[in-house]
Amino acid sequence: MNKAYPVNIPAAYPAYPMPVTGDENALIDIQSLIQAVRRRFWLITATFLLVFSIIAVMSYQITPQYTADSKVIVDSRKFNVVDVNDVLSGLTPTTAVVDTEVQVVKSRSLLAKVASTMNLVDEPEFNGALREPSSTSKFIGNTKKFIRDILPIGNSEEPVGPAPSREDIEAAQFEGAVSALASRVSVGRVGTTYIIAIYVRSESPSLAAALANAVADQYLVEQLEAKFDATKRANAWLEDQLGDLREDVRVAEAAVESYRAAAGISTTGSGITLTEQQISDLTGQLAVREAELAEAQARLNNVREKRASGASVDSIAEVLSSPVISDLRGQLADVQRQRAALLTRYGPRHPEVQRIVNEEADLNTQINAEITRIEAKLEGEVLIARERVNSLKRSKNALQGTLNSNNRAQVRLRELERNAEASRTLYEDFLARFKETSQQASRAEPDARVLSPATVPLYPSFPRTKINLLLGAFLGAALAGALALLAELLDNHFSTAEDVERMFQVPSIGAIPYLHGLSTFGIKKKSPPDYLVENPLSAFAESIRNLRASIIFADLDTEAKTVAISSSLPDEGKTSLTFCLGRMSAISGAKTV
Repeated sequence: MNKAYPVNIPAAYPAYPMPVTGDENALIDIQSLIQAVRRRFWLITATFLLVFSIIAVMSYQITPQYTADSKVIVDSRKFNVVDVNDVLSGLTPTTAVVDTEVQVVKSRSLLAKVASTMNLVDEPEFNGALREPSSTSKFIGNTKKFIRDILPIGNSEEPVGPAPSREDIEAAQFEGAVSALASRVSVGRVGTTYIIAIYVRSESPSLAAALANAVADQYLVEQLEAKFDATKRANAWLEDQLGDLREDVRVAEAAVESYRAAAGISTTGSGITLTEQQISDLTGQLAVREAELAEAQARLNNVREKRASGASVDSIAEVLSSPVISDLRGQLADVQRQRAALLTRYGPRHPEVQRIVNEEADLNTQINAEITRIEAKLEGEVLIARERVNSLKRSKNALQGTLNSNNRAQVRLRELERNAEASRTLYEDFLARFKETSQQASRAEPDARVLSPATVPLYPSFPRTKINLLLGAFLGAALAGALALLAELLDNHFSTAEDVERMFQVPSIGAIPYLHGLSTFGIKKKSPPDYLVENPLSAFAESIRNLRASIIFADLDTEAKTVAISSSLPDEGKTSLTFCLGRMSAISGAKTV
């Protein structure tokens, strides 16, 4: 046993520079960070594995979803029943129009028709009544039932209403299928183009492609139906208008004819009135008759002038043209030849000569009588022609008076005709548009076309296992780091000598590592002093050795004879440390008690 000597313990540690453990201005102490990671290694590892495992299990357990997409390009259209081109043709699309068409594709009415066409009520994916409940759903349902059975409120009797009919059940299932389809359909515009992309998710890749194409086809059908409905409304409106216009035309034309009959205005096929036609005819006849009168008067004047001047018969054209005078002149020429022949043989008083002379005088008398008759005939022709002219003038004057009266009456008639013509033109215009609309309806084309139909997807779009695993690894690492940081912030223990120096601003002479595995199930197997003796080269032995050296060299002028070891709380290792320090001193050759 060593003898105890009084030891003067200094009131304070000697003043020497504190050990520098790192850059005081550094934001991150790498060494401290590594030590913290080592201290929280199992917490970090367990948190990372837990989060990563949960996400991995969920990714592999979730039913995969396949997404198919089809694209359509659209134009705008407008409905104007007055213009057949506006009814059946489209215009240049705008952003607002394309955005509107996107909402049309997503509309519940369109998706309801798709659900009905594809018979989605018979698909378990879209009809929950046909799907087998999962184990999780069964567990949740049984738990709810158990809670309702335990709680008093769960046993209260609720009023039972009438049982739903089969039609109500089918309608509810159909609405559920439509809602499920709406949740699986997404529609969007591709950039700033006029292309609409239709995406449909389903557990079956073939069903996803079929539904995407069905939605695109139904959209085109909706456009055609919209055109047909617009055409039908246009035809109905035009037909009603045609009935009214037809009646207006009939009334207007009847008013025209009634007024024409009352005013005595008759028209020909060329559109002019009968009076005007008669005046025109009379004017033509009057011109002809006046010409005939002038011609007859000229011939009469010619005959009179020739006779008054004693001109020869040969100079009167009307006389020469008479066959009677031509015959008489022929006879006169024969008698004159005979008289000349007789005068050569007989004297003027010869009976034969006298007979020929008398015959010649008789012929001249006949010729003069014939000329007189011709002149009288010409006078008669002049009188007749003048009477005809006068009659035509009287008739024309009478018709002119009638025409003047008709012209005054035609002011009102033309007004009625204009009204009738306007009604007729409007009726014919609407009738032509009605026929065009009816004919063009059978050739209506949608204002959109399928740009690329959907194909069967080869890979699921959800869940994306690789991305989920990467996300799980990232979330696990982030959560593990956060928990480790939280644990470090909540930890009020000293883990390193640097912690002691930083907290109390005094130097630390060493740190003793904690020995693990010295006991099993609470049965102590080996003490630290025995471990020190059996493992002299261990880290534990080296730390005790460093502690003894620090005590020895704490004060070179005065040898330390007694060392006191204390703690703030019991069971913190004072006895074990004292025993280990004593054994290390003994092993080093010092006399130790």
